[in-house]
Amino acid sequence: MRIFLTLSLLISALGVSRLGADPAGEILSFSVFKEVDMKKLAKGDVIAASGPTMRFARGLEVESLFILPMPVANANDAQQKWNAVRHSELKVYQHVDLPRRPSPQDFQRIASAPQNRSVEKLVSATEKLNPERPELQMSAAEAKGAGKIESGGKGMPPGVAAFWSGLLHGRANAFLSGGIGGQPAYLGRGGSVRPADDAAELLRECAAIRKQFSALASTMTGGGGGSPALFYELFDVEGRAALSLGATYTHAAGESLQSGTVQFYSSDGFYVLLSFSQMWPVQVNGKPATLIWRGDILSSSQLGELHGIERSGSAVAMRKEIQKNVEAMVKDLSSQR
Repeated sequence: MRIFLTLSLLISALGVSRLGADPAGEILSFSVFKEVDMKKLAKGDVIAASGPTMRFARGLEVESLFILPMPVANANDAQQKWNAVRHSELKVYQHVDLPRRPSPQDFQRIASAPQNRSVEKLVSATEKLNPERPELQMSAAEAKGAGKIESGGKGMPPGVAAFWSGLLHGRANAFLSGGIGGQPAYLGRGGSVRPADDAAELLRECAAIRKQFSALASTMTGGGGGSPALFYELFDVEGRAALSLGATYTHAAGESLQSGTVQFYSSDGFYVLLSFSQMWPVQVNGKPATLIWRGDILSSSQLGELHGIERSGSAVAMRKEIQKNVEAMVKDLSSQR
């Protein structure tokens, strides 16, 4: 009690006041953070930390803290609408919000992918797909369905665009009807990998986060249901473009608001990515603001092959990448207030 009282007085002295419940105390109860530095957060800083090393070889976790200078509902909406494409350093080439029931035509922007080396490498890998051992992440049936794709000129050839449009449309429909459990298994070098199994392993490792977001996690990884906001992205993974599909949910949690995103398919980089956020109302210098905790948990084939220093290095690289992404978002959204 004395600790929380001291923290409350310190927050007030810094021009930051909380509304209702104690968000800092709640954050300390389930996160890796040992303190919540409201002074830095109020200035617009993003504080990030890696989670503990997981027993699950493919798993990795990063947590972030930041403040947005707007009410909670606005902060949630702004984060979901934020588009990283405007920041070339983040190497996100397309972010497309999808309707509740997407059709094949909703993926047609893949055909207008930028003409760069990263996209060219994705095109080349697609055209050379080996159905027995596909270089890109997909099921055996999806790899066999590629057939012979005719090579095109620069940019994204029509045949390659049609292949990926069909694959993403099929995966999106499978998610809407059966949740992440309805996703076909990836055909990997070490055998098949089911996104639902990896999501379950990640949540098992992160027990405190699973408990904090129990209702949301159940919806995100259950057998469909809810009313998610769907999207797909085209982004760079170590020099080669990749395509991913995701779904975002929102859940009221007392005075705070929770949101969660499950990226249930990716052609490269990760098998599944779970992102959780909780938002609390605070005031900074007498104005409405939102304190936000965010946790990103992913599984990746590359991580499963790393040990010791190499694995630690990957954790640091992931933390820096996520922090850079969040910092760009906070800067953009803070300037829009």
